[in-house]
Amino acid sequence: DGERISALTGFSKLADEENFIALYPDGLDNQWNYVKDVPGYSSMTQDDTGFLLTLLDEVMSRYSIEEKRIYVAGFSNGGFMTQRLACDAPERFAAFASVAAAGFGGMPELCQIPSPLSFLFIHGTADAVIPWQGLVRGNSYVLAPVNDTLAFWSQYAGCEGDVADTVSETKNPEAETSVTLFSVGCAEDNEILLYAVQGGGHNWPGVEDFIPEEFAGKVNTDISASNMIWGFFSRHEK
Repeated sequence: DGERISALTGFSKLADEENFIALYPDGLDNQWNYVKDVPGYSSMTQDDTGFLLTLLDEVMSRYSIEEKRIYVAGFSNGGFMTQRLACDAPERFAAFASVAAAGFGGMPELCQIPSPLSFLFIHGTADAVIPWQGLVRGNSYVLAPVNDTLAFWSQYAGCEGDVADTVSETKNPEAETSVTLFSVGCAEDNEILLYAVQGGGHNWPGVEDFIPEEFAGKVNTDISASNMIWGFFSRHEK
């Protein structure tokens, strides 16, 4: 829920420092319906895209907000919903960020109209919940591999450049995780980036002891997902 995401990300403290508004909506039954209208999910009927856009309109009616600087980020299920918003309403947001979520089955069919956008992904290579290599049932992907997810959004955004990788320095050479940044060459001011956390699990980099390691795996502390996301967002506007 929103309260837990607020505690996990620490975006409220960052919002006070950087002068932005952080909004933490609650999903129905603590989840987001990113698979609305996807075949095989007929029981998932709530329109969370509509809910979130209506909520955004309400907030904009109450507060002074720069319409060209609105962003959306999500973790796990929220990362899938972030991608759904990028499909459904790319024109409403200046940039997107997803942590520990890859492309989902049915997404290519939903995202038929390419749109220039900027997207940041952070994902652990040892994520046991949303596997780096994807998840197959039958003859089709339920979850796409992270590499394919990066390729999909690069194509959607109209980025045709090469993928460059940069290995970051680690604070602790004996650490069990490290970070590699993959960046896709894009035209104009768009960016498609992936921070691949080598050995990292299903968690929020930079935050230790929040999700049990026996469930989520190793946490990388060389980067702060919150700082990386805000740094990414702050250099983009519509």
